[in-house]
Amino acid sequence: MLPRTGTYCGEVIDTVQNTQKATSDSDNELSYRRIAVFFLPLLLSGLMMSAGQPIVQAGLARLKDPEVTLAAYGMAFYTAVLLESPIIMLLPAANALVTDQKAYRLTRNCMLAISLALTVATALITFITPVYNYLFEIILGYPEAVASAARPGLAVLLLWPALIGIRRYYQGILVKFGWTSVVGWGTGVRLVSMVLVVVLGSLHFPDYGVVVGSAALVIGVLVDAVVALIASRILLVSEGLAAVSADTPEGARSVAGFIGFFAPLALTSVLRTAAQPLMLSGIARAYQPVLSLAAFPVAMGTAAILANHLRMLREVFLTLVQDEDSLDKMKKFSSAVAVGFTVIMGTVAFTPLANLYHGSIIGLTGETLLAANISLQFLAVMPLLRAFQAYYQGLLIGTEKTWPVNGASLVNLIILVVCVNAAAAATGVSGYLIGGVVLPAALLGEVMALRYWSRPCRREIVASGQRRKRANADAV
Repeated sequence: MLPRTGTYCGEVIDTVQNTQKATSDSDNELSYRRIAVFFLPLLLSGLMMSAGQPIVQAGLARLKDPEVTLAAYGMAFYTAVLLESPIIMLLPAANALVTDQKAYRLTRNCMLAISLALTVATALITFITPVYNYLFEIILGYPEAVASAARPGLAVLLLWPALIGIRRYYQGILVKFGWTSVVGWGTGVRLVSMVLVVVLGSLHFPDYGVVVGSAALVIGVLVDAVVALIASRILLVSEGLAAVSADTPEGARSVAGFIGFFAPLALTSVLRTAAQPLMLSGIARAYQPVLSLAAFPVAMGTAAILANHLRMLREVFLTLVQDEDSLDKMKKFSSAVAVGFTVIMGTVAFTPLANLYHGSIIGLTGETLLAANISLQFLAVMPLLRAFQAYYQGLLIGTEKTWPVNGASLVNLIILVVCVNAAAAATGVSGYLIGGVVLPAALLGEVMALRYWSRPCRREIVASGQRRKRANADAV
């Protein structure tokens, strides 16, 4: 039994134990029900996270000088996202590597070192005035008013990368041991915290919208990180990790091994983060740039709500797939989820629901509304591609082949940047149409590269499962 530290904690632990019981039909056989129950909290967590940013933006839009406030908040937020991007993949890294106490200590220390380095980088950019002005006003070309207003927000976001690193790392441990419901609860608490900060901050500090928005982000992720940290500590005590395990992956045996494992994943996340502004810069050079830059990002945001969270199938794969049978069931489950969400996306894109969401909820009108709807129709295949991206990434990361994951993301980036800019320069096609075609084409190129490089991984998983079964039979 897990240790109890009070009535409330006891209730939480009972909930987690009931979830674990529900998700483990047997020790040796993986069922579709177990996969679904394991995956659902992760999916809900992603959906709730999607709601956070629109909530903050909706609150700031009602404050003083909303255009500058929203622009400055967006600048601070996307800068923080770029700075945090190297540590996003700590979740699958912890899931794959934490097998014993030695691996836990090594990976935890590496996580803390990376988080500290990114915090220092954020501080240098924010507080050294010549660096800040040169980066945002000269290189990126932000208006002085926007750059000036964004600086206090970026200062509030100083600890954002470190908190994201802690949260992602300990969530990876929770997912590894099946405590996915805690991940969902943590995100729910995060969302509630953000709403409270936005409401109270808007009432009491209406002249400091950028600070209010940034504070909502930081407090939300702080609460989420604390939940993940406390729950994972309870989990590690209850599981009683062995001091050293014979199954410890190479990536958790030394700092050099961790760097070799994690560096490609970090670069993958950086490339993915950099891809969007590079693509939008190409769209800005195409026909109807203002219309396209207003419409296409909205369509991408809508597609992200229904597609991006299918990346969490990768975490399900890393936790549950151990042999040929579980591998085949995971592939069928991923296919079913991919088809289901693609149907949902298609239903939204090709029916009046697109007008309802983009028009009545988002507030687009006229040509901008029409362009966003058309872009979304091209993006309707994104859930299918995201699901298989996650599946093949799981194959590669689970067998410690992380460089191909990075290579495939580079394929995506090259296709995206080259094709968008070539089409913008050589044709008179509107940017929102170019983006709608090229974005899924680039992701398809990544999926095909992942599929090609992951072919040997299936054989490794099958062989590993057979060895495990023979060892268990011999032990009996």
